[in-house]
Amino acid sequence: MMSKTIALAATALAAVLWTGAAVSQTTLPSIAQPPATEGRVLAHAAGYSVTVPNDWVVATDAQGADFLMGNADLSLVCFTFHEKGVINASDEEIKANLGVGDIGQEFFTKLLFQGAPDLAYESTGPQNDHPSGWPFQRAVVTLTADGTPSTAFGYVTFKKTNAFYGFCYTATAARAANEPAAQALINSIRLVN
Repeated sequence: MMSKTIALAATALAAVLWTGAAVSQTTLPSIAQPPATEGRVLAHAAGYSVTVPNDWVVATDAQGADFLMGNADLSLVCFTFHEKGVINASDEEIKANLGVGDIGQEFFTKLLFQGAPDLAYESTGPQNDHPSGWPFQRAVVTLTADGTPSTAFGYVTFKKTNAFYGFCYTATAARAANEPAAQALINSIRLVN
């Protein structure tokens, strides 16, 4: 299932790149852009934003993701998702408990990596120093995507009964080059509600 999702995502992003190259820039929606060093802030109506480098391609509501993003050569692809009304806890309870323990491999497997071939966990655990000031849970896994050994960086957090989650993935051979961008993207997430 994961291989198919990754293949579909790459195909969707390639189509966006192709269409973007063929369509005049003036036909695209006009959005105020920050300086190139800051990237583009993508806000979602579900109550979060994520910042991507200006040269990344972005699709919305593609392959079931809120945002499907990739660098120019698609050697790094990221997905963000949300689900409403999935936790019955106050923000104070979430903030006090989410950063305390490790929600673990089984949780991340069910949430993000179900059916991924050759799935192996490098790490799971809380991220209490997320730049948003809100605790996140993180996972790093290796898997095989379309016959290619790959590494994925997953995350999840909760706020106002909602879940915000996703992952970035890259071929393991390109991990050293792409991991900083994956981590920066995940660390750019802000919960606005």
